[in-house]
Amino acid sequence: MRLGEIVRSGWFSVLAVALIMTSIAVSLSRDPYSQRPFMRVESITVEDGIVTAVRDILAQGDPIVADWTVVVVPVNAQEPICQTVSGPVLNQGWSIYRQLAPREVTMSLDDWVGHPGCWVGLSNGLHDMFITWSPRGEYAPVRHHIQFYVQQEN
Repeated sequence: MRLGEIVRSGWFSVLAVALIMTSIAVSLSRDPYSQRPFMRVESITVEDGIVTAVRDILAQGDPIVADWTVVVVPVNAQEPICQTVSGPVLNQGWSIYRQLAPREVTMSLDDWVGHPGCWVGLSNGLHDMFITWSPRGEYAPVRHHIQFYVQQEN
């Protein structure tokens, strides 16, 4: 069949609809974690209430706005001790990331989590920390998990 015959026979419409439906199905089923990440986390450590994060911002061009959540929970516990409290002010569960940002950042656990009083609320023992950055735009979310030990004097 020639192209003109295909178009007149209706097969062209069927093929066009099939291609559109396939494209929609692929875009709806795309896992956001299959996109390229905006950041690579090399390490995150917690020592005496101070968090040190070593990471590389991979996004190029304009600064990236990302929402973030940190949850701290004792190992084998169900409920978190502290977690991010989001708000409308910069660094209340969202931040701006630039490629030229410092590779290593250091701050208190309270500031890192976005929950005042987090460190003093932790009991002695092993804790899990779950961190998720969700960039707004074309980049994939980034997840990271660490365990750290708390030994506070009473």
